[in-house]
Amino acid sequence: MNSTRLLIVAAAIEMFQGLSIYVFPRDFWAPVYEPLRPFFPLISAALVASGVLLLLLMRFPLSGAAARGLAVLPAAPLALQAWFFGDAGVWEGTVFYGLLAAAVAASPWLPPPAGEPADGASDPDLAAATFGLIQAVTGLLMLVAPGAVADPAVDPIGSMRPVTGLLGLVGGAALIVPEPRRGWAQPRSPWRQLAGSIFPLLVIYSFARMGIWTGVVAWGAWVLGPLTGLMAWSPGPLDDGRPAAQTAASDSLASTERLLEMWTWLLALVVIVLSAVNRGEAMIQPLTAQAFVVGAALFNSTMYWGPGRRLAPERRVFWHLAFLTVALGLGLAGARRVDPGFLALLTATPILATRALGSEVGSRILGLGLTTVVVGQVRNWALNGAPLFEALGAGAVQGLVLAAAAAVGMRSAAEQRRLIQDLTRAQADLQNAYEELMAQQAEIQAQHEELQRRAEAMEAMQARILHLADHDPLTDLLNRRRFREELDRHLAEAGRYGENGALLFLDLDGFKRVNDTLGHQAGDALLVEVSRVLRAVLRETDVVARLGGDEFAALLPRAGGEQALAVARRILAALAEHTSAYAGVPGGIRLSIGVALYPEHGLSAEELLTRADAAMYQAKAGRGHAACLYGTAPVPRR
Repeated sequence: MNSTRLLIVAAAIEMFQGLSIYVFPRDFWAPVYEPLRPFFPLISAALVASGVLLLLLMRFPLSGAAARGLAVLPAAPLALQAWFFGDAGVWEGTVFYGLLAAAVAASPWLPPPAGEPADGASDPDLAAATFGLIQAVTGLLMLVAPGAVADPAVDPIGSMRPVTGLLGLVGGAALIVPEPRRGWAQPRSPWRQLAGSIFPLLVIYSFARMGIWTGVVAWGAWVLGPLTGLMAWSPGPLDDGRPAAQTAASDSLASTERLLEMWTWLLALVVIVLSAVNRGEAMIQPLTAQAFVVGAALFNSTMYWGPGRRLAPERRVFWHLAFLTVALGLGLAGARRVDPGFLALLTATPILATRALGSEVGSRILGLGLTTVVVGQVRNWALNGAPLFEALGAGAVQGLVLAAAAAVGMRSAAEQRRLIQDLTRAQADLQNAYEELMAQQAEIQAQHEELQRRAEAMEAMQARILHLADHDPLTDLLNRRRFREELDRHLAEAGRYGENGALLFLDLDGFKRVNDTLGHQAGDALLVEVSRVLRAVLRETDVVARLGGDEFAALLPRAGGEQALAVARRILAALAEHTSAYAGVPGGIRLSIGVALYPEHGLSAEELLTRADAAMYQAKAGRGHAACLYGTAPVPRR
């Protein structure tokens, strides 16, 4: 639940009332306060402590059972005030403090709306809902039961109570009911805020006329917050733009600053409690305690929400230490029976300054502490009439104890700081060395990958060279050398196992005319087309090659004469279908095929090639585009 605005208002009301009860007790003249007058110191301490606790819970938020349990503590004084006003018959006070106490206690319990993130950014505005409910109930009392609102505090507006009550109902509804297009999470529109401010302004006017200033502040906190934008504080220090190399140092300073801030809040709680106990002789002078609490609240709020957010981390830590030193020094002068505790805490500030910011800053904080101790004792002499020499002597003793104890601690803190700085530098050097090693490793890896790519390229190039050594670069068929090797190997196997086969010798008729008429590019395309026809017609076990120019050869293992002539006719028919693009070439494109059989026409490669070539010329003599078996007449394409 987005309760920051509500808690800020509640903290302001409690702290102002607590301080007012102590500083201006005579202003609480109403008979309703008379039974409480003997308990004003305790009430003042409880209210101020509750306000400080609310600020502490906002600055260091908790979750779960811890937040729910601690939220009850600051709500308790508000609930007691509601009970007290109800017992006295002041029902408008009962409504105000009762609903405020219930909202403070319930703030950690209320879950965010279903389907919305639980980060507070889109949660309902609990402050507007609570203030609207207070207005609506108070206005309803004025309308329905005007006798219940008969307190003298509202006498100046007594003649217009019905109108005031109606304004309370309207203003409360304007704050409670969400706008259709804005929803619960969005701030109320300006006209709704204005409508919700009319009723409290009338109440403030009435309280001011009667001199009831706590009521003026209580209702004024609700009005001034939204109008002045004080409720829109964004927590957390601003980014100081430091380079990443100083991240570790900044984190250490941030931890120190957080520790000092927590000390300040906790000391404020302790001081206000000590000032209230043992009323006959309080352990801390009440005026000193109240000044300490007010100073702590203002200082921490300024450093966390105000201009202090824009300071560098070192400056924020320094001012935290300076404030603590001055506050502890003055508290030491006004303490009774707990001055050793204040002196011990005062000794810790220069040690912590040395540890966080160095010996020079630690010496400054120590000098500030010694000065504050002496000033505090002179203040006691001036206010309490103590002998001057006694005050100066007490200040001198406290200063000597502070200087001696702090000097020992500061020396140890300086050595520790140097050791940590050395370790930090060593860690930075190791980190740099590691990053450099990683960079070198990445470079080596890149070089390895580059070498691997080059090796793969060389392997691909070598494979390409080996491939080109055996294949024709244009048609990717076997070249003459490799075909001759394959022919010799097949003849050797055929002779060993008594197998037969056939050799086809192919020659394109009119290839030169294609080059002369259409260009060499068209001639190359024709050769590629012939190679495709041969691959499509021949078997996978057959061997086909381009012998050179327009000459091709094919080896058909375990094929007889009829089978070889049938293959030749299929080649002729397929080529005729794929050469229609060359119809414009004079004489057309023709193919002559000579066929030689082994072992019938020869046992050696040379004999077979010679007789297949002779058969090819015999087929060419019959006007071409025919096949001829060696020793027989040409067989034209059918």
